[in-house]
Amino acid sequence: MADSGDGLVEYDVCVMLRFDREGNVLSANRKARETYGYTEEEFRRLRIYDLDPQYPPGAWSANLAGGPKGGALRLVRRNRRKDGREFPARIVAFRPETEDGTPKRE
Repeated sequence: MADSGDGLVEYDVCVMLRFDREGNVLSANRKARETYGYTEEEFRRLRIYDLDPQYPPGAWSANLAGGPKGGALRLVRRNRRKDGREFPARIVAFRPETEDGTPKRE
């Protein structure tokens, strides 16, 4: 998973997943791989709908579009591990753009 070069994202104690606008997994940190049971390669073949059994197909783009640009969506969901077991998850999804569509800078 891409990070700032010092391992802060890869070795964070929190699960960190990056998705594209269609809900495809772009990357998953070590904690995500441990929690969900997928390898990095397997994660790249998944979509949010594979991890969240109640998330309706097509809803990711709509939720993302409706969220604040440069802000965060906060959700409590049930997610599914590779072995099929479900667990409660607190989700914070950041939309990394400003109102004019440019990437948000820290």
